[in-house]
Amino acid sequence: MQWPDFSFDNYSAQLPQPIAVVADNKPVAGIAFTHYSHPLTRKSVIWINALYVLPEFRKKGLAKQLLELATQKVMASGQPQTLAYTDIPELYQAMGWVEIGASSDSVHKIMAFTMP
Repeated sequence: MQWPDFSFDNYSAQLPQPIAVVADNKPVAGIAFTHYSHPLTRKSVIWINALYVLPEFRKKGLAKQLLELATQKVMASGQPQTLAYTDIPELYQAMGWVEIGASSDSVHKIMAFTMP
């Protein structure tokens, strides 16, 4: 597969590494990052690209722990803010994230966490 208008050269150089939670040698949760433009400023910022917990491992605090680690990793990279496009904004709001901008549908929200 070719993407002629996109280069992966140094794409992940300033991104935090993905984080995986493993139980019984099986991945059960994880979080990954990407660069994308901020919806209000158009500057390139770090977004949470994926946050997923297998259904049988939900409600155990894994998503919260992954988000906490994610914000620490982004802060360590020197970025002042992390963004996420999510259908579970309540999880993010409970951790101090705020909704910003308009999203493309009524289910998903753009959430932002500004580093202290």
